[in-house]
Amino acid sequence: MLAAREAIRLADCIGQPFLRSLGQPPISTTLCPEFGEFWDQLEFTATCNWTPMVKRTIVAGRGISFFSKIAFIDELARGELVWRPFELPALRELKVGILVPSHRALPAVMLNFIGRMARHLKQMEMAAAAV
Repeated sequence: MLAAREAIRLADCIGQPFLRSLGQPPISTTLCPEFGEFWDQLEFTATCNWTPMVKRTIVAGRGISFFSKIAFIDELARGELVWRPFELPALRELKVGILVPSHRALPAVMLNFIGRMARHLKQMEMAAAAV
């Protein structure tokens, strides 16, 4: 049972019903070639471009999918789902960031937005760590 494991190997996922959100792999092949190869071999049970529908399908026990903790923070807090990291070092070290131009000063409204977004991401990171 995947939920009982500390971390998941890609081989553990073979034979599981996979739900794909949108059509693109969630992790770049450049970042993690092993994941790219795995993704190319998957046979998906369903593909949906609406994340709330994918969430409902996972909570209903109809399949598994690849997402960050942040995408399911409420469901994790309610105990409806568990999130497990992959045993791939390249994937354990993923970070989210905000990219800004280095060659010019940003308008005040953009600086305000970036500050608010950074605080919000930090709150989500702390909430995800608590789950």
